[in-house]
Amino acid sequence: MRNRRLSLPLSQRVGFLLLYCFFAILVRSTAAQATNPSTPDSTTPRGVLKLFFSADARGDGDAIEALLLAEHPGEQDLIVAIGDQKDADRDLTGALIARFPDQWKSDPRQQAVADLPQIFARIDQAKQQIDGDTATLQASDADSTPFTLRRVDGHWRIPLAVLSNGGNAAELQNRAHQIEIQVNVMRQAAVDVKSGKYATQADAVEDVKRRIYTAALADHIAATQAATQP
Repeated sequence: MRNRRLSLPLSQRVGFLLLYCFFAILVRSTAAQATNPSTPDSTTPRGVLKLFFSADARGDGDAIEALLLAEHPGEQDLIVAIGDQKDADRDLTGALIARFPDQWKSDPRQQAVADLPQIFARIDQAKQQIDGDTATLQASDADSTPFTLRRVDGHWRIPLAVLSNGGNAAELQNRAHQIEIQVNVMRQAAVDVKSGKYATQADAVEDVKRRIYTAALADHIAATQAATQP
């Protein structure tokens, strides 16, 4: 059976895809040799990127939240929602693997961690420029737009603009709200999986998708009705 892992719809994952596309050849490239790097930290631009990919591989939403930087109104709400979604995805994926171990060809969590040395090597090869408290990095052999990082109190952070598609405060808060709707469903689903509610992994995934759609639709209807009240 094909591995299944829940995640945000494409429209809400575009920001993350932008960052991953920056290092799109991280694992595929034969030029990137896996190394045994020292433990990364956020005192360098490359270090904060390594921490981000490490947190993502391990499903550590709190760490991701701490590495992101809100520079505009509404962004902090979205940062919190992104961290919550990562935690919920980790917990639900873990519950599915534990409940249906024979229905996974491999553990995606283990593969994500196994890829980190090659990812770190590619980050080390990235072009880097530092100007005061601003740094830009660009994949060394990719025709991509450089990403800007900021230094705050001696530690480098990843501005949310690197991950999001922009928008005003209301739009960012609405995105955060939509993510939290999904997070609530995923958290309950993890409990349901552990309790034995589903006969198969596929049943669980399809039910969670249905519940996310239903919850989002109900929220939309409620908001529309509230807006049309005299």
